[in-house]
Amino acid sequence: SNAVGECVVFGLPLWNIFPQVKTMTAFRKELRVDYDMAMTKRREENARGENLDTGDCLSAMLNDNMSEEDMFDHFVTLISAGHDTTAYFSSYLCYLLAKHQSVQDKLRTEIQ
Repeated sequence: SNAVGECVVFGLPLWNIFPQVKTMTAFRKELRVDYDMAMTKRREENARGENLDTGDCLSAMLNDNMSEEDMFDHFVTLISAGHDTTAYFSSYLCYLLAKHQSVQDKLRTEIQ
């Protein structure tokens, strides 16, 4: 998420000459391995009649007959969004509290 953040903050184009882009590419390859393992396991379970509809995102994507690339893109989005949203929100919250001392003091009082 740091690599993505640097690309966004500094407005870097997504060219492979930047170390941040290389980091994101490597992460995406590792994530593909995890995705392939999860989907293979789910498909094998479905073939045996197990876990046919668990109500999770993998079941929804399989039930909608999405293409393999679309499913992987959704998988990446779900994993990244959950992590990055929390990380960025927490960082921004700390920034705002540092910038607005009176709010920080009120929050500290309320917590105590």
